[in-house]
Amino acid sequence: DQLQFLVLNNPEMEAVAAYLEVLADPNAPALAAAAGEASAAAATVALAPTDPVVAKGEEVFQVTAGGVGCQICHGPDAKGLIGPNIRGKTADDIRYQFENNSRMRFIVLADEEIEAVATYLQYLATQP
Repeated sequence: DQLQFLVLNNPEMEAVAAYLEVLADPNAPALAAAAGEASAAAATVALAPTDPVVAKGEEVFQVTAGGVGCQICHGPDAKGLIGPNIRGKTADDIRYQFENNSRMRFIVLADEEIEAVATYLQYLATQP
C-alpha cells in the first residue's frame, strides 16, 4: 500500500490556510468569516496516492505511451475523445484493453507504468 496525503488545488489550499489561521486565533475577525467555508473545503479534499506516482502516470498518459500518450484518444483529462472516458480505471482494466483491444496494441508499457497510469486515472476521477 502506498502512502496517501492530501492533494489540494489553489482555492482549497487558501481555504485550509484560512481555517488553520482561525484555529490559531479564533478571535481574528478578518478570518472568522472564512472559517466556515474553509472547513467545508477542507472536508471535501480528496485523498490521492503520492505525487511522484501521479506525476509519472500523468507523464506516461500525456506524452510517452505509444510515443503519443493516451491523451491522443482519451483526451488530456481522460474524459474521452475518439476513445472512451477512462477516468478511474484500474491497472487490470488497462491490461485487459492492451490484451483485447487491437487498436491499443501499438502501446507497450512496463507494469510499473501501467500502475502509474492507473493511479493517475484514479486521481483524475476525484477531480471535476
